[in-house]
Amino acid sequence: MCRRFRFLIIFVQAILLYAAYGFANTGKVLTEFNANPDAQIQEGLNKFERGEFEYAMHYWEAAAELYQSDNKHRKAAQALVLLADAQKALGQYLRAVETLESARILAEKSEDQLIITTCLASLGGTYLLVDQFESSAKYLEQALERAKEIKAPALAASINNDLGNLHIANERYKDALVAFNESVKFAIRARNKTIALKASTNAALAALLDNEVNLAKDWLERVVDKLHEIPDTHEKSYALINIAQTLGRISNKAPKPSEERDRIRLQMFEILNQAIQLARQLKDQRALSYAYGYLSELYASTGQYQEALNLSTRAIFVAQQIDAPELLYRWRWQEGRILDKQGQRQLAIAVYRRAIETLQTIRHDVLLSDAYINVHFQESAGLVYLELADLLIQQASTADQSATANDFLVEARATIELLKATELQDYFKDECVTETRSRLKTLEEAISLNTAIVYPILLPDRLEILLTLPSGLKNITVNSPRKKLIQEIVSFRDNVEKRTTRQYLRQAQSLYNKLIRPIHNELIVNNIDTLIFVPDTALGMIPMAALHDGKDFLIRRYSIGITPGLALTDPAPISRSNIKVLLNGLTVPVQGFPPLYNVSAELDSIQSLYGGKMLQDEEFVVTNVRNELSARRYSVVHIASHGRFENKVENSFLLTFDHRLTMDDLERSVALSQVRDEPIELLTLSACQTAAGDERAALGLAGVSVKAGARSVLASLWFINDLATSILVSEFYRRLKVPS
Repeated sequence: MCRRFRFLIIFVQAILLYAAYGFANTGKVLTEFNANPDAQIQEGLNKFERGEFEYAMHYWEAAAELYQSDNKHRKAAQALVLLADAQKALGQYLRAVETLESARILAEKSEDQLIITTCLASLGGTYLLVDQFESSAKYLEQALERAKEIKAPALAASINNDLGNLHIANERYKDALVAFNESVKFAIRARNKTIALKASTNAALAALLDNEVNLAKDWLERVVDKLHEIPDTHEKSYALINIAQTLGRISNKAPKPSEERDRIRLQMFEILNQAIQLARQLKDQRALSYAYGYLSELYASTGQYQEALNLSTRAIFVAQQIDAPELLYRWRWQEGRILDKQGQRQLAIAVYRRAIETLQTIRHDVLLSDAYINVHFQESAGLVYLELADLLIQQASTADQSATANDFLVEARATIELLKATELQDYFKDECVTETRSRLKTLEEAISLNTAIVYPILLPDRLEILLTLPSGLKNITVNSPRKKLIQEIVSFRDNVEKRTTRQYLRQAQSLYNKLIRPIHNELIVNNIDTLIFVPDTALGMIPMAALHDGKDFLIRRYSIGITPGLALTDPAPISRSNIKVLLNGLTVPVQGFPPLYNVSAELDSIQSLYGGKMLQDEEFVVTNVRNELSARRYSVVHIASHGRFENKVENSFLLTFDHRLTMDDLERSVALSQVRDEPIELLTLSACQTAAGDERAALGLAGVSVKAGARSVLASLWFINDLATSILVSEFYRRLKVPS
């Protein structure tokens, strides 16, 4: 149920809503749709089941308007619920939320408890798709309570199914199994085999994610045994595809090679072929494209590449016919993988490029859908960027001319830059977070002759370092597989936080040998004195300055800078003249957090150097920060408080006196300076836990400067002592005062 199941989930949810909520079948389609909203509802259903979502959306939107004009609030609300289903199928999740909020208002006017509960349930399922888990839980729980009160078992079954999906998204797999069990019980009571089938398939997935493989097999066996009882409808075709995908996950857990794996794959082959035949029979082109694509994937997994290529071609053709870019990019990506397996690297590169071109047009929809089950962009669609970069680097190594090789390396790096930008959009769930990048000089254009840019790319089987020197771009290959290297990075991160031991030195030296020693001679020859790292994934969790050559730390030999990307931040140096500082800090205990006794001295020391406005304790509230930034130009914004960056942006915050300053709040506050085209030069987050956690947390820290428009950010990478922070930060500002 990762990103690629998004449409399957939405389609089945829509069918379940229709079946569970009792929308009336309005009979035969009439000729004059404009005057007959009932007929428009039915025609919309016909279009939706054929995968023609835009047509369905137009019919349901028109029907809702007609119902509202006649003050038929219940029917208008029903039409809007259906309209939201079409919007979700097209990836328009935020529009669907707005539509459902309107439906809820109309439903309440109608005082019809069934449609009110319907709207609450649909809102709960839709908020899940946009990563609003708290809102999702609130609406689903309200809907479930009401469904039980009005004795609507089919509706209760559907709601429990969505609650199970919510638990999966929060990685509470046992709770998910309980919810899916409840869904099946209510579905049996309602004699609704469709909902029971869906909930059972989801239960198998939850069990599998909880590493309960045998339990997952049991659930799927029950599903397969019941398939013959389900009529040949559109929902069955998608159920078949979903079942095949879950079987594929079980197959991946089986030993290889093994009879069990072969048996499961044969079962997948039969189910997907059944889905193809049913999709053809029903003339459902979207289901047909899915079935062809996943069957191609199955053939490729068994090494039958030509058969897989033929099926991918069919999946692509059908996706083009129905203008489905979310399918087109995936099957082109798959085609590129197959061509690479066949040794056709140049052709594979061309296909990968087309896949990314398609993905770039829909990536916002992909980001939102990834939020459904805690699968981050690089773990899903982001792999297409990484794999293309890998192919381009390989092609560079075999190029006949150095100029051609350089072109491939530049394209590989540009591809990873696209990935980095999209990762930030994924973290912040905001496609506008990197919109300033096109207006900036790239880092390459701004560096001095004694500076090198170190651009590591962690590939599955090796580490590639793209090194930008005054003499040009070079790549160095290091035999260090991604998984093993990340484990070493995590160990270094854990050990370097221990203040009483020097256990980190072993990893510090090992990482130096992988990241610096292979480029050491190039740095010497080119008289390099400054290194700028563009860290990949987990490397953003660690301080590069602490790498050790066996004699000394890297920081002793080079000045070091870190940037999230070559074109994501403004590389201009901080202007040290006429610095104007806005100081913000919290010293007293608030909202369950302990006092920070040394913040007052920290703020006083900075103010003694630069002057500036100070907002402390009761004055440090969001409104005051915004007012100051909108009224005056500040080149430095300093925040000394409790704070936390976590792997989900909604859990990241800085503490003010009466509020938790979210990343959106911070952006809105700091970005006020951009209105005057005078961006913040430096944003200092002098908090005790500003980037503790994992690589996603560090990604968020790096992204704050991009999102808020600040040129630089200073923050800690882990828990840090209040007194130590105060001393270090005060010294930093003292040295910043010295002219460069």
